[in-house]
Amino acid sequence: MNPLLKTSAISLAKMIREKKKSAEDVVKTYITQAKKVNPALNAIVKDRYELALKEAKDVDQHLKERLNEEQPLLGVPCSIKELYALTGMPQTGGLVYLKNNISKEDATVVSRIKAAGAIPIGVTNVPALALHYESRNKVYGQTNNPYNLAHIPGGSSGGEGAIISAAGAAFGLGSDIGGSIRMPAFFCGIFGHKPSSGLVPTTGHFPYFEDVRARRYLGLGPMTRTAKDLMPILKVIVGPDGLDESTEKMKLGDEKKVKIPELTYYYINHKNLHKDVKKAQDNAIRALKDSGATVQEIPLGKFKYSFDIWLSSIVTVIPSRKFREILGGGKAIYPLKELIKEVFGKSDYPFYIILNMLIATITDHVGKRRAKKFFEMGEVFRNELDKLLGKNGILIYPTHPYPAVKHGRGAFYLTRVGFTGIFNILHTPATAIPMGFSQEGLPVGIQAVARKGNDHLTIAVACFLEDQGFGWIPPKLAE
Repeated sequence: MNPLLKTSAISLAKMIREKKKSAEDVVKTYITQAKKVNPALNAIVKDRYELALKEAKDVDQHLKERLNEEQPLLGVPCSIKELYALTGMPQTGGLVYLKNNISKEDATVVSRIKAAGAIPIGVTNVPALALHYESRNKVYGQTNNPYNLAHIPGGSSGGEGAIISAAGAAFGLGSDIGGSIRMPAFFCGIFGHKPSSGLVPTTGHFPYFEDVRARRYLGLGPMTRTAKDLMPILKVIVGPDGLDESTEKMKLGDEKKVKIPELTYYYINHKNLHKDVKKAQDNAIRALKDSGATVQEIPLGKFKYSFDIWLSSIVTVIPSRKFREILGGGKAIYPLKELIKEVFGKSDYPFYIILNMLIATITDHVGKRRAKKFFEMGEVFRNELDKLLGKNGILIYPTHPYPAVKHGRGAFYLTRVGFTGIFNILHTPATAIPMGFSQEGLPVGIQAVARKGNDHLTIAVACFLEDQGFGWIPPKLAE
């Protein structure tokens, strides 16, 4: 395996700036790798390889004229989730009626990483409208897990998780309204960070929600092979853009100054975790205790209702009809009608989307009182968790109770989105951290959670655990 494929994004940029490696060589190396692994993964659904090589040559030419220290991602090849607008690339959200939709401009975060010198090599697969564990749709087909092609890579940033894990991109951009950065990171053995609510603008992301509360549930953030890349990339994309009014101006702390033993850590002794996921949590707790930190067990409390709080909050701020209208291109689809069509193979929508719409519609029309109850519980829970964590608290929490399941089984695990989705509703930052493998060779890990605005603390924990020997280990497919 070429050493460049194991090098952090920030180190690659430094090598390019110092002319130890040309941007063209770096980008060419990653494109070669992407071409090697993508036929098995189906992660990159539209490439821009030729344009990326041209942009890399432009970087090298520019460096001949003068050194550019202001671009922290200079010449670094990356991938972009297909839900982001990227000029000249498709933005379909996996929906058939949008299969010919080509972006004419960049999403805010895309323009920011490009301004920082990054070079996108392609866009990656997602579930239809980003609403499933499986990154599979009727436009691009199915993406596979790089550690075992028979298993899912997660969703909705599953294409990102798969190609980054297989070293086909140095880093990527994901988005997360219920775990869509963290679950693919967990299933694919990489790092992923869902930022604090309001930290990163969502302008140019599909779908773009009218309700500001919905945009505050949606976190746009980095997915990386090394924890050390998370904060530098996050710093590039944060801050208001004058368009998305849900974005707040927040000052990021310095993860390098965090003293791990001086933080207070909490965990919950969950029942029914897969034994290897439980082991991953135990290993994280042990490493923190060994550092001299205080680690406390807390009761399950309102986390028991995580899925109910997440679903109720989502359908409260985004009624099911809105989702059905997006799916229908402005005219709401009818789930029962689509279900009958799908039985005969005539629907443009995968079964999981139809199922999700049925659940959301039932919640809208039958469970309004129940939804109101759990929505209000979430508002109270937000303040309670904020008070518990305080300025220096970290919650160590499972990202998902099981390693990646086989294709076609994701629908049976819908309620497990509560493990990640609850933190979207609570507005907290959460970092997915790989912690090894199951006995079957599939990645397992945990997520670190902190009070809103304390993204540097969760990333510091990720860096610490990486230094303890945990983190990304390339799949055999990538070698």
